[in-house]
Amino acid sequence: GDAGGVAVFEPVHGSAPDIAGHGIADPRATLLSVVMMLDYLGYTNDATRLRRVVYATPHTGNTQGTTEAIITKLAV
Repeated sequence: GDAGGVAVFEPVHGSAPDIAGHGIADPRATLLSVVMMLDYLGYTNDATRLRRVVYATPHTGNTQGTTEAIITKLAV
């Protein structure tokens, strides 16, 4: 990272107020923002692992299902 600099990591899709509270948001973009943060902070192995799992996990149609699928794959 840039010593003394500022970095911001966020998904580009915004807050999606039209689907808020419906449990259908796809969490993968947020997790890929975490991947960028891990890369920036020098945790490249963790970033690579999370990136691979996120890319290998399809959106199930609901936030909880997709999140649980990713967590299950990371636990292996």
